[in-house]
Amino acid sequence: LPVYKEFNNLAGRWLVFNKDGQLINISEMTTNGVTLQPTVVPLSKEHAIAYYREMSSSKKKIYTNESFDAGKTWTTGSFTKLNNPDAGISALKVKDGIVLAYNNSTKDRLNLSLAYKRDGSSKWQNIYTFPNKDKHLLAYPTIIADRENLLLSFSNGHAGETNIDIVEIKGEQ
Repeated sequence: LPVYKEFNNLAGRWLVFNKDGQLINISEMTTNGVTLQPTVVPLSKEHAIAYYREMSSSKKKIYTNESFDAGKTWTTGSFTKLNNPDAGISALKVKDGIVLAYNNSTKDRLNLSLAYKRDGSSKWQNIYTFPNKDKHLLAYPTIIADRENLLLSFSNGHAGETNIDIVEIKGEQ
């Protein structure tokens, strides 16, 4: 279970529970003091890749690292080329790659986009940007899959008036 510590020194953490629900291990996913809200994509029983937003960072990019031992240890991370203005992200393994929902900006949360990366590739491709003619904040995406489609939820609004939008994305996962 990915979690994060937001007090004193930001850090991603990985919690492992046994079949009875007892916590049996905690591993530090990051130690750089600026990453939070990990979204983890399992690629196999042992291999997972994590993506993070960064708080108070001048980089304004999505941070990533990997585990090759079921979350016991995590590699030193690096930045992707994907912009991010210190905003929530969500990623999901699909049939031939990974889909990522994120704010494609270095300054605000007005641009919510979907990016796709094929298995075995390090190159992300933006595949869709949600229209935002009213210039509302589009933030905190969560993407999940059902049998055939993806469901994306996100907040849409401004101070004092925020809605949760749910979008069905049709097609093969």
